[in-house]
Amino acid sequence: MNKRGVTPIIAVILLMMMTVAAAGAAFFWIVRVQSSLTGGTEQHVDTVLSNIGSSAEFRDVAVNTDGTALTFNLRNTGSIPFDVNFNDTVLTLKYLNGTIICTTDWDNSPTGITAVSPFTTGDTVEVNSITSVTLTLGTSCDLPDLILKSGESVQYSNYFGSSAVAGGAFSKN
Repeated sequence: MNKRGVTPIIAVILLMMMTVAAAGAAFFWIVRVQSSLTGGTEQHVDTVLSNIGSSAEFRDVAVNTDGTALTFNLRNTGSIPFDVNFNDTVLTLKYLNGTIICTTDWDNSPTGITAVSPFTTGDTVEVNSITSVTLTLGTSCDLPDLILKSGESVQYSNYFGSSAVAGGAFSKN
């Protein structure tokens, strides 16, 4: 019984120091996890809102009688402007049964789309703006009577890169 141990006062002080250290480590770990979760959530919300804010619409879509030009009014129906970059802007034409006629970007001459009027690559489509657009179709994407008869309908979808999408259907005159 002559052995001496730690006095009760020192034991309490050591326990308090370990408790404070554990609480501090837990606090910093929780703060780090919370900030990474918040940052990821904010980035996801920004991406979703950006995608929701981007929307385009083709109005009055028509193909000329020889099937070499597609005209329409492009309207930005979203809440943010988007750019028209010809390499990222892709038009797909399909029969109503889903068979693809062609898929081409707006900078795919001479076989896909050979000219875009009035845009140049990198132009911005402002919110609620309406622009009359003519796409001159190249050999792989034109719609002569052999491919599309007069009065026959075609589905289209147009992706403006990751910015906006427009889709619908039109009939050949």
